[in-house]
Amino acid sequence: MAGQVTKLESPIDVMYLMHKAFNAQAKRIEALAFEGQDGGDLTKFKESFEEWVKQFFYHAATEDEHMTGPFKSSQEARDNEAEHVEI
Repeated sequence: MAGQVTKLESPIDVMYLMHKAFNAQAKRIEALAFEGQDGGDLTKFKESFEEWVKQFFYHAATEDEHMTGPFKSSQEARDNEAEHVEI
């Protein structure tokens, strides 16, 4: 997965990009939290965090349904979970 994705050939190809987007958004939200820690306004942090959480839960539920669900007790499901930890 270290290579650059230049073309989506399968629905699974979008997962790496989504995980990168979630990570980038989390870093932006963390920066907003640090700003608020020094007495700044937390409104932007709260709004951004709530939107990120909604997207994250939707992604996790969809992934569970379409990727992990069909093979819950198989080795592939365990590999999928291990890959999430790595990402």
